[in-house]
Amino acid sequence: MTTIRVLSATAFGSVVVLALSACSFSIGAPATIPAGDVAALAESTIRDEVGAEIELDCGTAEVAFEVGTVLTCTGTEVGLDQQIPVRVEIVLIDGDYYEIDITSEGAPEPQTESGFVPSADFQEVVASALEQIVGERGVVNCGPDDVEIFVGAELICSVVLSDGFAETAVRVTAFDGSTYEIEAELLE
Repeated sequence: MTTIRVLSATAFGSVVVLALSACSFSIGAPATIPAGDVAALAESTIRDEVGAEIELDCGTAEVAFEVGTVLTCTGTEVGLDQQIPVRVEIVLIDGDYYEIDITSEGAPEPQTESGFVPSADFQEVVASALEQIVGERGVVNCGPDDVEIFVGAELICSVVLSDGFAETAVRVTAFDGSTYEIEAELLE
């Protein structure tokens, strides 16, 4: 059974985890644990708590199973070539259970999926959304350039309606790589 407690997480800034150890020891020798076991626990914690798929290389050696043991690892986010330093420290041991602290100053920013659509296609989507709001289909102009689509993208487009010219604020609220959803509102 693994109990996870997150202290804070910026990308995966600092995560603390409690786990069952698989350490080995012999009489007179300090207990050890495979660095790969600690790395695997850190990887699954980062995935579960932060949502990032990180592969950690903490080496293959046995490390001391004691409070204060620090592993300096190299993390690579799956699908990206960027490597980041990751520090994993054993911060508490209680019998076979142990707690680790995972920190990284250079964690990559979450990647947002984006794509481009022709301005004319985007303007049609905006015109349809505005028609539902104001009851008439206006002529929308968001500029001549293709529009970059990603969740949170915001644009101001002009619209010509039967009672005159207006501007509309458009925000992309969902994007799955091929389809997107928007919210549009007329500005006063």
